[in-house]
Amino acid sequence: MPRKPDIAMRRRRTVVFVNGCFWHRREGCRYATTPGSNAEYWRRKFERTVARDRESQEAPRWDSWKVLIIWERQTRAGAKLANLLSEILPPRG
Repeated sequence: MPRKPDIAMRRRRTVVFVNGCFWHRREGCRYATTPGSNAEYWRRKFERTVARDRESQEAPRWDSWKVLIIWERQTRAGAKLANLLSEILPPRG
């Protein structure tokens, strides 16, 4: 695998990737900036990271699994993160 999931829940057949907005280039995010110097280097680096992410998340290995992406920015908003996690975690009780 080009990249392993950050969390794997085998019984639930669910994997979670936690992506930093800067490195993984979340579209439209203010944190996905590009450094001003050496722009060509950064462009290639970001393109490779995004391609690796796509390969990892769409790998045949995960065909029968649920793949969840959590972005760095979402971890800062408690309610949004709770909603995302409620999709994959059992209710308490």
